[in-house]
Order: sequence, then structure tokens, then C-alpha cells
Amino acid sequence: MALRQEDAGDPAGAEALAREAAGHGDASVLNLLALRRAHEGDHSAAERLYLQAAEHGNESAMYHLARMRERSGDQAAAEAWARRAVAGGHPLALHVLAQMREDAGDKRGAETVARQSAERGNTQSLNYLAARRADEGDLEGAETLGRENADYGESRPARRHRVFDRLWPHGLNADGTPAPPWPRQGL
Repeated sequence: MALRQEDAGDPAGAEALAREAAGHGDASVLNLLALRRAHEGDHSAAERLYLQAAEHGNESAMYHLARMRERSGDQAAAEAWARRAVAGGHPLALHVLAQMREDAGDKRGAETVARQSAERGNTQSLNYLAARRADEGDLEGAETLGRENADYGESRPARRHRVFDRLWPHGLNADGTPAPPWPRQGL
């Protein structure tokens, strides 16, 4: 109903209906309106709506607030919103939190969060950190994280990096050892 109101050219009416829905336990429409405002470039309206949705427990709004705070340079608030999104169960919030910890220079904290993310089925953070370690010249750290990634069932890194190709040109076996090249069939 609120989205129809919005599409009919009545954003104020749409927001009122979305707030009413949030008061009854569904803040998803507030979040959708915030996404629309952000897409339109009205970031202050988007932030206001994300805050309202987050106050009603919408973890997606918390995630978007974390990203907005991160872009504005307010790292403390960004991490606080990311942690709230994690607590609410947002699937990407742990990855964002791992990136934030890494960017803050807290490698151990970033790796801890990346492992938590992998335990929940998302190995994206381990890939990201392994590539960062390789970029920094820490090949041992990159290899360790790459092997952990494989331990979580990821057969090939989602984010390819030259260090993985150099260390394991044929991938890894199930036991974590480098795989040999496949035998050539009669050519």
C-alpha cells in the first residue's frame, strides 16, 4: 500500500503508511523507501528512513546505515551499526565488519570476524583477507587464510589472486595439500 502511494506521487503519505506498518512489526517498507531515496540521491531522507526502520529492528536498514556511516568517515558509528546488523542476522554484515576491522589495522579482529562469517556459510571475508595479505606481501598469511577457506568447503577462491595461482596452480585436495596437475590424456 505504501509503495503504491509512493508510485502515485505521494511520498509523505507513503512514509506515513510505512511508519504505521513498522509500528505493527513490519519495518521492511521503511527500508524499501529508504533504498529508493538513496537510489534517487536523497541521502538525508534515506538515512532518516533507515534510522526509523532500524529502530524497529530491521537488520537491512542497520546494514545500510553501517555503509553510510563508513562512507562518511564515521568508523565508530559504522562498526556499531554493523555489529547491530550482525546481531540481527544480516548475511553480509560480518563481511563488512571484517573489512572495517582490517581497514582499522586490526588484522586479528578482522580474521576472527571472517571466521565467524565462514562458520555461517559465507567465505567471502576469508577470500578478501587472503587477497589483502597477498597484496601486502604476506604470502604465509595469504596461504593460511586460503587453506582455511578451503577447509570451509570453498574449492577455489571466489576472488582470484595471483598468489593462489602461484601457490596452488591446480587447486587443493580435500586434505588441504596442493593438487597435482591432471594427467594428460592421449593427444
